[in-house]
Amino acid sequence: SEWIPDLATYPAFTRSAEAARCGLGSTLALPFFNGGEFQGMMEFFHPVIEEPDETLLQTLDGICNQIGQFIVRKKAESELIRSKNAAESANRAKSDFLATMSHEIRTPMNGVLGFTQLLQQSPLSSQQNEFVSAIRSSAEALLTVINDVLDFSKIESGRMDLDSHPFSLQSCLEEALETVSTSAAEKQLDLAARLGADVPASVIGDGLRLRQVLVNLLGNAVKFTLQGEVQLNVSTFPTHSENVGLEFSVRDSGIGIPTDQMQTLFQPFRQGDSSISRCFGGTGLGLAICRRLVELMGGTISATSIPGEGSVFFFRLEFAASATPPPLVNPASFPSLAGRRALVVDGHHLSREAIVEILGRWGLEARASASPDLAADVVREWKPDVLLLDSACTDPAGVSFAKNLSEQGTALFVMCQPTDGRTVRERFDGEIAGTLFKPMKVSPLFNALLAHHDQKDSRTPGSHRPLIPVQTRTRPLRLLLAEDNAINRKLALAALSQMGCTADVAVDGHEALRAAKATRYDAILMDVQMPGMDGLESTQYIRQWEAQTGTPRTRIIALTANALSGDREICLQAGMDDYLSKPIRLEALRATLQQVCDDSPTEAARSVPVEPMTAPSAATLALQQLAGELSASDAAALAADFLDDLPNQLQAIRASLLAGNAEESKRHAHSLKGTSSIFRLEGLQRASDAVETASRENRLTDATAAFALLEAASTAAVRDLRNAVSALAATAVLQPMS
Repeated sequence: SEWIPDLATYPAFTRSAEAARCGLGSTLALPFFNGGEFQGMMEFFHPVIEEPDETLLQTLDGICNQIGQFIVRKKAESELIRSKNAAESANRAKSDFLATMSHEIRTPMNGVLGFTQLLQQSPLSSQQNEFVSAIRSSAEALLTVINDVLDFSKIESGRMDLDSHPFSLQSCLEEALETVSTSAAEKQLDLAARLGADVPASVIGDGLRLRQVLVNLLGNAVKFTLQGEVQLNVSTFPTHSENVGLEFSVRDSGIGIPTDQMQTLFQPFRQGDSSISRCFGGTGLGLAICRRLVELMGGTISATSIPGEGSVFFFRLEFAASATPPPLVNPASFPSLAGRRALVVDGHHLSREAIVEILGRWGLEARASASPDLAADVVREWKPDVLLLDSACTDPAGVSFAKNLSEQGTALFVMCQPTDGRTVRERFDGEIAGTLFKPMKVSPLFNALLAHHDQKDSRTPGSHRPLIPVQTRTRPLRLLLAEDNAINRKLALAALSQMGCTADVAVDGHEALRAAKATRYDAILMDVQMPGMDGLESTQYIRQWEAQTGTPRTRIIALTANALSGDREICLQAGMDDYLSKPIRLEALRATLQQVCDDSPTEAARSVPVEPMTAPSAATLALQQLAGELSASDAAALAADFLDDLPNQLQAIRASLLAGNAEESKRHAHSLKGTSSIFRLEGLQRASDAVETASRENRLTDATAAFALLEAASTAAVRDLRNAVSALAATAVLQPMS
């Protein structure tokens, strides 16, 4: 600091003349320093000439030092605020860019994946089908990378929200296994899941995120396992609250993880060493996303591994108990299953043990063998009612073993991949009770066993009523598709056509609003991003109009390619009821539309009392299975062709018998037996077989008598198959207690 007692006599003060005009006599200058760096200065003037006061100067120097520190701190705070604002702005820009990128990539990907799915359901040569499969797998691999990057970005920015709702654990696990089942089958891996007996049927939590974690872990296990097995286990653990504690573990027999790489296992963009990425691909984000999601759900995840032997990934989560479990069918209500003998022949020991455990819970007496040769020793003294045979065991010896049991009255079910169903039926000349797809799902297995046995004894009157009544529609769905992209419009209309649905079309939000006011739709498929009025704004206007006019609420389903910016929440806030992310999976679209049917019963259905539930017929189950292998429309068309041709086949047999031509009679009866087996029309099969056998032995009188029974059986078969076709679009799937 500097004190100048007389400004008029101080030559270094350049403003002395001005100070004199203002009547100023002395001045005090107080500079501010911090760490030796000049920060600023304050200057005081006084009209009186006054000598310096050393005590005051020392006090003021101390104050100036504090002021200097304060200035530095404020500058640092301002710089931090500027940096924070810049970082937030950059983060917003990154999120907006990723959201835009998501939409721009997913929109064409929707067309690529959607049309390849449709193309695969059309007649293709083996080479064409191979090319289409390569396109689809490449597109799905690209979509996986996109999803990983977007999910990680969403988690990092704190924009990942959990959706808590009741969900079925069994369905969640089965869907996760199904996602990786094709890859596992290509490597001939043993893929299975086991739930502890005390694991609840349903819990409250984010089922979608749990499934995402399981798919990631199972996908890694399959990817890094060249031979052997992958097993998903679920068990309970005690908690200090009323919540349900569940431990999930995924064990594989793969290449394992070196000890020195375990510490960085869950870090982003880490994948062991570079050779792993070159050999197996991937972004290195999967496990990082798993860890963040598990932590978001309040759990922890860890892993153990032995190089060359395999790895185990496990995590623990707590869920609230569900007060509204999914509809279950108690196997005790179907006593025809209790005490039945079932033999499981499967070379994969995990799958074999899991199926035996499920059958045991349903009251069946189940045994297992690893091969038909070993099973032959079992059946010498223990004849099974049901044989569950893995398709890998259907070499000539396995086929012979199975046919021998089938001829003795054992029901034969072959377990195979969905794409192998037709081949399996041809291998057994159609003479099987059915095919079951692996990895085994509980409901199809339960339904298949139930349909095979005597349905009259499968329940006692009044012993059980369905928790949710099954409603069928008396008219097709009225749909509106609002989509501005021509390719996406074409894809959606083609997919809807395969599901037996048609839709009116709107190309923007204005057209959608006008159409919604003019026509009462069951559901509107609404694209979110459209020019002019977008899907969100159009939905808001529709909801306002419904409220003003008292019009019943129309179900609006969002279609969006934006997977990043909380689109689901935005759609629901705008008044939409459901959400489908692009690229749209045909099964997801089918399930959503089925939900529309289930949630929108006709007036007649509302007024008619619900009849007690009966097991689905064998023809219904066969037609549902064909729909899974082909498509619903193709399965219905196949049934229609059979019904149209049945009179011609009967006439051919009748003419052959009248002409006394046993060889032609045998040939036509054999043909009818084979085609009827496709739809599991068992009465028609038996009657055709009787005609065929009598004709083969040249017993034309017996063949003519058997033909009378065949005509009667054909009447019942026509009724059963027509009922199956009617039920195809709205069949309730039994969800048995495990």
